[in-house]
Amino acid sequence: MQHKNQLFFLHFAGGNCYSYNYLLPHLAGLEIHQLELSGRGKRISEGFLPDREAAAEDYCKQIQNLRNGAPFVIFGHSMGASLGHEMVALLEEKAILPKRLIVSGNPGPNIKDPKTRHLLEKDAFIAELKDIGGMPESFFEHEDLMEFFLPMLKADFKVVEIEKRADYPIIQTPITAIMGAEEDNVESIENWKSYTKGDFDSLVLSGNHFFIHDHPEKLASVITASFRN
Repeated sequence: MQHKNQLFFLHFAGGNCYSYNYLLPHLAGLEIHQLELSGRGKRISEGFLPDREAAAEDYCKQIQNLRNGAPFVIFGHSMGASLGHEMVALLEEKAILPKRLIVSGNPGPNIKDPKTRHLLEKDAFIAELKDIGGMPESFFEHEDLMEFFLPMLKADFKVVEIEKRADYPIIQTPITAIMGAEEDNVESIENWKSYTKGDFDSLVLSGNHFFIHDHPEKLASVITASFRN
């Protein structure tokens, strides 16, 4: 029996294994896995991971366990893009080669964000979340909900904001980079080209950091095309 092509989603900060549900109706014919880090969703009983390296290794193991031998593509937004790049380097060391890495809402390595959001006090951190977008206004109106999610969000920001390496891997896997026109550092989207020896293309769509919710059909077409290239 021929296995279906596989698509692995990596969530953004504060996300989980349901973060890309809105895309599923547009992606028929694929075997789709929405991976998640520990401390949320189906892994709520597990502790948060301490850093980028541990998170990338966690994702790497998940994909190894889920591989069916068919071609596969990885899509990561924001934090998921950073971790996807690190994780693909680990996969390549094991001779596991994706068809393409799609990085979204992220200008790539060595484009520094001067903010260390995970160290902010509660009110300042909430203000940052509102500025970034992606959270419904009702989220900020429910104190109990915020108290539950804020530690997870801070843990996720810590993963991507604490740097341990002086350089970043250059992968063999082709990269497609996508950003929103209103995002900070959108002018640096071509930076990703320096971190792959494979093909590279980029696309800027209308919207802010969470432009992905405004363009489900376009994102699905980019993902589907990645299996043909």
